[in-house]
Amino acid sequence: MIEFRLSLTALGHTRFGYSPLGEVAASLRALHNEHAEVLLRPWRREVGPALERMDLTLLSAVAPQGFNSPDFLYAWSTDPGVTLEEQLETLVHLPDELVAEQLRATWAGSPPPVLDPLLRGEGREELCDRLLAYWEVAVRPYWARIRSAVDDDIAYRANRLLADGLFGLLGDLHPEVSVRDDVLLIDKPQHPDDSFDSPMITLIPSVFAWPQLLVASSAPDSFELQYPARAVGRVWEGMTDPADVHEAFAALVGRGRAAIMDKVATPHSTTQIARELGVSPAAVSAHLSVLRRNGLVSATRSGRSVLYQRTALGTSILAATAASGAHGAPGRLA
Repeated sequence: MIEFRLSLTALGHTRFGYSPLGEVAASLRALHNEHAEVLLRPWRREVGPALERMDLTLLSAVAPQGFNSPDFLYAWSTDPGVTLEEQLETLVHLPDELVAEQLRATWAGSPPPVLDPLLRGEGREELCDRLLAYWEVAVRPYWARIRSAVDDDIAYRANRLLADGLFGLLGDLHPEVSVRDDVLLIDKPQHPDDSFDSPMITLIPSVFAWPQLLVASSAPDSFELQYPARAVGRVWEGMTDPADVHEAFAALVGRGRAAIMDKVATPHSTTQIARELGVSPAAVSAHLSVLRRNGLVSATRSGRSVLYQRTALGTSILAATAASGAHGAPGRLA
């Protein structure tokens, strides 16, 4: 668990970042992430044939599946116009020791042989060439869609910041993020428990990060949170086969959980949902836990009750299926 103590200083130091390179890295990790299947199937279907003709061995080793990734892949800028080419130019000139250290940390000290040139301070240009080639096939054709989702998220959170302050800005960032009193809690068991006072926090909305929250530290008491943008469920609209949407949605939540998703279009307690669906509160509670962990519902305490409501992500996924009549009438809980 990571704890950030928030203050007026932290409010003044909270900012948004942009990272084409971070999206490239997150998309590489998402290629084989089964948890991202529900949203990324249209994208995978389009880019799959071209990527099968590319050798992704090096890129998969630099951005592997798992908890860790090298921070140099998640460089960011406060400039909305930053380009991938600019970020790759910076990557080429990073100190050799820094790149090698981060790769060893990513692989817990045992990197695969394909990374040997990078560990010796060689092959940085080849890495950047391969990242650029991958970008051209897998990310650049969809960049306008991705930036639209990122810009929408930043506009939304800027309004929340003005209306509700820092707590409002962070309150619905991600299921692993919570705010208690003046403390921002990041539920990351793989990170050592630590506390930080008035840190500089950079928020980097992302499309390909879903459903994960990525934490990086570019300097002492400076942290970056790459989190799923709110409109991530709408990025691939128009590319989606309705049958695929139905299959993916059913695989993620099931018919019973879809019934709960219909109910929580407006705030409902566990007891209310159970009564309206005619099932036990325990069954509802178990399903709500799954939906909340996947970022599809949020929970807010109201007096002695906890009220659940669909998130923007949950609504966007349901909208895609409802448009085709895909998930049908709500069913009973399994």
